[in-house]
Amino acid sequence: MKRLTVLVLILLLFVSFLTNVSCQKKEEVKRPEKKEPIKIGAILSLSGAGSPIGIPERNSLNMLVEKINKEGGIDGAPIELSIEDDETNPSKASQAARKLIQEEKVVALIGSSVSPCSLAIKEIVNEEKVPLLCLSAANSITATDFEWIFRMPPKDAVAVEKILTYIKNRGDVKKVAILHDSNPFGQSGADEIQRRASDFGLEVVSVEKYETNAPDVTAQLTKIKNKSPDALIVWGTNPVPAIAAKTMKQLGMDIPYFGSHGIANMKFIELAGEAANGVIFPAGKILLPDELTADDPQKEVIGSFVSDYEEKYNEPPNTFAGHAYDALLILKEVLPKAGANRAKIRDELEKIKGFVGIDGT
Repeated sequence: MKRLTVLVLILLLFVSFLTNVSCQKKEEVKRPEKKEPIKIGAILSLSGAGSPIGIPERNSLNMLVEKINKEGGIDGAPIELSIEDDETNPSKASQAARKLIQEEKVVALIGSSVSPCSLAIKEIVNEEKVPLLCLSAANSITATDFEWIFRMPPKDAVAVEKILTYIKNRGDVKKVAILHDSNPFGQSGADEIQRRASDFGLEVVSVEKYETNAPDVTAQLTKIKNKSPDALIVWGTNPVPAIAAKTMKQLGMDIPYFGSHGIANMKFIELAGEAANGVIFPAGKILLPDELTADDPQKEVIGSFVSDYEEKYNEPPNTFAGHAYDALLILKEVLPKAGANRAKIRDELEKIKGFVGIDGT
């Protein structure tokens, strides 16, 4: 009898052991597998002349990465974002691109804030075969050899057409002058204006350029004033376009000032002060979210973005913040299909249609 009792106890212990092992195995099966992070690189102008563009771009990216990861990442894989400051210097941008691609093994790049730096990155992404979601507008970025490049903002040709159409429809301008940055963005815009002006019944009577960080443009504007244009088109990014607006007032140049989409931020208003009044420039809908009608396809995405950005940073986002937001939103769209494969990401980016973002559809 005692022997039987002992056998029964041993049997019960054995069954209990098997049950515990089985439960542990079930728990192990249920435990989600920890996935490797998806590495994305960003090269932004966080210092130097391009910082009013690069800083809001960084803010957008950090905000969206935080949101995506909080919601479970990309099929359970978190996004790991590495941001490099190119200091608004093409050489630094090249160094940053090689570091992110070769050392950190990112699957895609976002950047740069300014066209000269984006052109420097272009050579490297083509060589390394890494998709670049570009945040700059110079026509030359996608004029040739752009298999790996996907531009977020409208290129110069689009912005120039908007400006020239507006000037033509005013009816009071026949002769225009151009003041432009000597960098690729400024030169691209100036070239496009000169190429298209006659199509809109306009004559270009003067073209002057300046260095990106020029402290003064009085000499250039004096030459332009002597040509008696009906309007001035300034193509560049801050700070010089703001300096030009102030200098025009000082020289008594009482003609319309048309700017590029490169001044579509509060920094221009801060730098130009009262001289900013009356300046006209092309920009996306993000600057006027409250004026979008209920049936506008962009109303929801812009409204949500503006609300989230203001809540996090206590200020409204600008045009450039929207470019960066679109870049990461589009990557989020393709990563579940492409995974961490650079070539597949490029191929999936090519297939996107009907995607509604901050910059458009």
